[in-house]
Amino acid sequence: MKVLLYLSICFALLACNAQNNSDLEQNPKSWAETVMAIPDDKATPDELKVKNAMLGVIRESIAVEDNQLVLTVDKKYFKSCGVPETYYDLLEAEFKETNKALVKMISEYNIDLEKVVDEYKVNLTKHLQQLESKE
Repeated sequence: MKVLLYLSICFALLACNAQNNSDLEQNPKSWAETVMAIPDDKATPDELKVKNAMLGVIRESIAVEDNQLVLTVDKKYFKSCGVPETYYDLLEAEFKETNKALVKMISEYNIDLEKVVDEYKVNLTKHLQQLESKE
């Protein structure tokens, strides 16, 4: 259960609070410098488009291998979906940090990470469907 909470917090960070600066969007150094950190109600239509594309890419590309979160796509896939390639680097770095924390948590609490990720994907799909219905 703690892993689910931890994953939820990690992924929530992907979608919350930041500044809107086109230079930072080109080469963001953290999630706080991306459109993912802009609240939906303050984002422009173009920013929302990138945010929704990123969430879709996450839903499609997150997987579990050997109890570790991995991306199943490359930078080119991100770009083809309308997501800046630098977001790939940020997500990959985030997964490395998350995986370090998960090693201990998974062994202590006997967590099925695949089930947690599957539940996350279901919730993300519902969220994206709600966003689409608002458009």
